[in-house]
Amino acid sequence: MIKNSRLYNIENGRADFPASTEQTGSFNLFLDDSMFFYLSMDLPSSNRKKARGFISNYLSTLFPEYMTENFGFVLHGGSALIYLPAQEFASFVKENLSLLKKASKITTPFIEMFVREASFDYTDGSKCYSVSGGEIHQLFDEPDDACTAERILNKVIPPKMSINIKGVEKESFIPSSFKLPAIVLAACYLVFIGGEYLRLKGYASALKLRENKLQELYTLAGVNGTGDPYGTLLFKARGGKETTQGVSILTVFETMSKAADKNKIKLEDLTVRDTTINCTGTAADFQAVEEFKQKLQEAGAQRANIEDTDKQGEIIKFSVRFSL
Repeated sequence: MIKNSRLYNIENGRADFPASTEQTGSFNLFLDDSMFFYLSMDLPSSNRKKARGFISNYLSTLFPEYMTENFGFVLHGGSALIYLPAQEFASFVKENLSLLKKASKITTPFIEMFVREASFDYTDGSKCYSVSGGEIHQLFDEPDDACTAERILNKVIPPKMSINIKGVEKESFIPSSFKLPAIVLAACYLVFIGGEYLRLKGYASALKLRENKLQELYTLAGVNGTGDPYGTLLFKARGGKETTQGVSILTVFETMSKAADKNKIKLEDLTVRDTTINCTGTAADFQAVEEFKQKLQEAGAQRANIEDTDKQGEIIKFSVRFSL
């Protein structure tokens, strides 16, 4: 804690002076409340950018611009605690910049009490405030039971808040000598991720193409829309028997897919016996049945024969047998 230009080390509710300015481990820094002037305003829930605009407009009605250009605020419970740095604060920051940059959190005892207690009186030694329901009022007479920084140390450690101070940026955890390699490594990582994304996107496109082809086969076989189209297809291809002997079912459907014109041929049933396949379906006309037989032979079918045809209204029911 910094108070009266002295740095105190606070531990177990006690402040020991002096503390080392060469802090090496993680630490939180409490600033003296006398370096700030506090006030409040009711503020509905909003993001920080909008809140800053509301507060800036509010302060412009109370103070000259030079007094509010470095204001900060804390949002809590529908209220905004606004802090205005004193004139000497800029020189304080300049003198203690190294220490401020190293701090994990920077706050003050009053700010920490504000986010913890609904009502309390507080004095920083020169000014006295009364807080009630998120509203801050300045008192000209100091109550006997007013809180002080020393009396509330146990209540406000560890801190909940961290204020922003103009000109103070936290030191990077990456040493300066490693920043360029880190940037190069990050760029390489992004290139790698981009490449993996494009590669996986290509796989997804290929998979989608194969899924569409499989759906065409299911539709051609008349099993699309069933609970298990592949199982139904396999069962029908085996003639309703659970056997693994005979021609590959995938070869059968690949051959039929190449031969059948989906605009002219609709297959209804398929039976596979060893290497002999018998399929039935409907066609637009007799010529379509003949073309189906010819294309089966071109696709690799052997001994393709039209077993039966029957004209029923506008369609031709047919049966074709072939071997693979």
